[in-house]
Amino acid sequence: MLNTVAVIVTYNRVRKLKQAYKAACREPLTGIVIVNNASTDGTREWLESVQNPKLTFINASKNTGGAGGFHEGFKCALQKYNPDWIVCFDDDAYPEKGAIKKFINSDYPNDVGGVVSAVFLPNGDISEMNRPSIDPFSDWRIAVQIIKKGTAAFHIGNRAYRVKDQIDVDSGSFVGLFIRAEVIKQKIGLPQKALFLYGDDTIYTLLLRKAGYRLLFNPGLVFIHDTVTVTDSRIIYKPLWRIFYSYRNGLEIYRLVAGKYFPVVAAIKFLIWLYKVRFYKKKRAYLRMFGYGYLDGILRRFNRTHQEVKSLERMPGFRNSDQPTGSGFPEAE
Repeated sequence: MLNTVAVIVTYNRVRKLKQAYKAACREPLTGIVIVNNASTDGTREWLESVQNPKLTFINASKNTGGAGGFHEGFKCALQKYNPDWIVCFDDDAYPEKGAIKKFINSDYPNDVGGVVSAVFLPNGDISEMNRPSIDPFSDWRIAVQIIKKGTAAFHIGNRAYRVKDQIDVDSGSFVGLFIRAEVIKQKIGLPQKALFLYGDDTIYTLLLRKAGYRLLFNPGLVFIHDTVTVTDSRIIYKPLWRIFYSYRNGLEIYRLVAGKYFPVVAAIKFLIWLYKVRFYKKKRAYLRMFGYGYLDGILRRFNRTHQEVKSLERMPGFRNSDQPTGSGFPEAE
């Protein structure tokens, strides 16, 4: 049996967290790590009341987003439990009964660094935001289809969810992702907390692939994501600060997959994102968040605090402190 630890990140969703925790407790996990991102809805009090020797919780002093939460959760899981594998999910997601047990009783070759679960909505529909992808630049035919279909061109199709066979993919989400501990410790490090949210899971799994490991999609491992999912073309970000993270981190994803074609892709995305201003009533605020996010993405600037990002919506222009203070990501801890 594989020594597996669950990492759950939560923020102000204690009711859903209880459901995720209950589902995790049904599985033969070595431990459960819950990172509370400074919730204000009674999450801390509930965690402190739970009596379970398998549970370890971290009460963060501030909200560090999903990326920061998984960074701390992975670190704690590795240090305290020394697991073979880590499985992670959000507070509004949970494994179908027996899903983690099925994984724990499986055997994967050493070249498999991660396994992606099939994620569905409570009504049985596929969760689009958790649909795994393949590298669109690995095949010119896929790249051509992107022009016609957008991101749907490189997401795996519905058929992959209906068959028993596992398939190789290039990226997945942090909902139902199983990752080999040795890959974290020896190759890719912890999730980059500077990303805060949006794309952190895609970037992390792309790095796993670039480190030479396989990433498998296993349709037999089922997770439920109790949320509302939409396709990229219909996303309206509320509050507007989410635009900054989506576009900045999105450029990092395109840099990883596009390689030498990144300047072309970045130019195309600039036009696409600029045109999306039509969906927003506060057009100047949208353009400001888009502009800062795009510029920081191009410059690979990841040093803004969340409070600074939120304040950008109200700022009329650049300040001296907006100049780059470093390049790339900070070193993995």
